[in-house]
Amino acid sequence: MRKMQPQSNATEFTVSEISGALRQTIEETYGNVRVRGEISGYRGPHSSGHAYFALKDDKARLEAVIWRTAVQNLKFKPEEGLEVIAAGHLSSYAGSSKYQLIIEQLEPAGEGALMALLAARRQKLAQEGLFDTERKKPLPFMPRVIGVITSPTGAVIRDIIHRIKDRFPLHILVWPVRVQGETTGAEVVAAIRGFNALPEYLSPLLPANPGTAPLLPPPPGIFADAAPEPEPASPGSLLVAPGAHPATRGSPGADSSLRPPPQSIASNPGAIPRPDLLIIARGGGSLEDLWGFNDEDLVRAAAQSSLPIISAIGHETDWTLLDYAADRRAPTPTGAAEMAVPVKAGLAADLAALQARLGRANRRLLQQNQQNLRALSRAFPGLDRLLSEPRRKLDDISRRLGRALLQAVQYKRSIFAGAARQVSFYLITRPLAEKRHLCQNLAARLLHNFRQYRAIQRQKLAMPARLLHSLSYENILERGFALVFDQKGALVRRVQAVIPGQELGLRFADGTATVAAITTKPGVQTAEKLPAEIKPRQEKKPGKSRSTPVSEQGDLF
Repeated sequence: MRKMQPQSNATEFTVSEISGALRQTIEETYGNVRVRGEISGYRGPHSSGHAYFALKDDKARLEAVIWRTAVQNLKFKPEEGLEVIAAGHLSSYAGSSKYQLIIEQLEPAGEGALMALLAARRQKLAQEGLFDTERKKPLPFMPRVIGVITSPTGAVIRDIIHRIKDRFPLHILVWPVRVQGETTGAEVVAAIRGFNALPEYLSPLLPANPGTAPLLPPPPGIFADAAPEPEPASPGSLLVAPGAHPATRGSPGADSSLRPPPQSIASNPGAIPRPDLLIIARGGGSLEDLWGFNDEDLVRAAAQSSLPIISAIGHETDWTLLDYAADRRAPTPTGAAEMAVPVKAGLAADLAALQARLGRANRRLLQQNQQNLRALSRAFPGLDRLLSEPRRKLDDISRRLGRALLQAVQYKRSIFAGAARQVSFYLITRPLAEKRHLCQNLAARLLHNFRQYRAIQRQKLAMPARLLHSLSYENILERGFALVFDQKGALVRRVQAVIPGQELGLRFADGTATVAAITTKPGVQTAEKLPAEIKPRQEKKPGKSRSTPVSEQGDLF
């Protein structure tokens, strides 16, 4: 018989009930806590927008999560190994029986931690050469378009506009970004790369005006829509580049001088003019407020920019890593505007002063040259005096030339007469007679030798000629043979080539004859065996009564 187990008085819970009870207890007990620890395992926000990491110290580890809405409100970007103070509440996750800290606010554990992180990052980037003076680009002396990366709702953009209008009115292109928060670095990086990606030509939105260079025409197809082309912007006006900042959609607080790009430009970013200079500006603030400008990606983007950059972050005592990577650092946004453009009135005054100096210098140079010319003219003799000596020499040479020509003719004539006396007719005819006699002897010898040579060669050719004549087929024809040809003139060598009734040509020694073949029969036949109709008729010789039989003659070959 099975032994019965005693019943327990403990309450039974399901897994979900006990997990819910633990979660309620934890949240009620630790509903508002502040935890100090070092960030570990931070990989940035998840695709859902939430951030998952852990806080640890030398003895324990606590899982933590920041929901998407809280991530957007962070004043700085969390970093791996940074010591922070997290404010929030504890909760548990029933799916894995783990408790975690739900962070609502996150701040560094004092400026010392941020300064240590900033120093380490600065040393790392400096070792990569991103802060070297050699790679910094010079600023253009007179830019046509200036790109400003800042918030359109603050006083910074108004200060820059006001300062540029006072010094040198030109075109300003604003790329709105957030200048505080976790997304600051990413938005400024996108703005720098966006300005660098613009094509190097100017849109008809920015016509030529005094103080700016001539504008290039846009490529065909910029204004592809049916809307009319936008009116050109006057110098000193601002255009807002396409961006995600709410200020571009007319949110409250945006500067009234900012106007969004026309529809045809917004749909075709290639029509936006490319700036010659970039200004990244922000007002003053604490280290946490300016932390977005210490972003490593931002420093790399500024170092790789093909456009020169002026950094104007905070006040003169505020330093960020962007200040080291930028080509120039301005103490304030107003100072950045002063660095970017010269004073137009000062340039006009300098130009007028230089023009006046140039005029005075030209006049002094002209007067000095005139004085030198007059002094030289007084030192030089007159024209008649200069030409008197050459004229006298020319007259003397002319007289001497006539006498020299007569003397030369007489001299040559005497030389010719002396040579003519030395030449006689006998000296010419005697060599000719000797040469003629020699030629006659050589001709006689040549004729005699030719006749002897011809006789010898004729004797050499006589024997082959006789042999050739004896072997020639014509000699055989003289002995009674004949050559047989067909109608085409080809030689017939065999009886098989003869067709009965075919016309044949016979060639004898003294002529040709045409015959017809009656019959053909292979084999060698004598005259007695030929048919009666083709037997040759025996002719009787006079004086002989007895018929002589036809002798059979064999083949010559």
